[in-house]
Amino acid sequence: MKILVTGGAGYIGSHTNRLLNEKGFETVVLDDLSDGHREAVTDGEFVEGDFGDQELLDKLMTENRFDAVFHFAAFASVPDSVIHWSVSGKNIFGDETPPAFYRCRDECRRYEADTMK
Repeated sequence: MKILVTGGAGYIGSHTNRLLNEKGFETVVLDDLSDGHREAVTDGEFVEGDFGDQELLDKLMTENRFDAVFHFAAFASVPDSVIHWSVSGKNIFGDETPPAFYRCRDECRRYEADTMK
């Protein structure tokens, strides 16, 4: 089973990525390193980039047949998430869902990734 882990260089994403690999899953980590750390990705393939980048997502989905996506990409700071949510398009705030999340979800559906967590 192959899994895309967005935000996989952050604290929660990197631990999840490591656990997935320990359990025998193949992973690709996508992170823009705005809050994450490259050295935190000790397993799987690492791709530096933003999950809201349509061209990059298309390339990743075309080159890989993902069975699932674990979505952890977000600002680590809650105040930053609230202040910058409309600019970053990375977090959910109130009744609004950022366009970048929709793009990622739509790419999963387009390439038939079975699950987005």
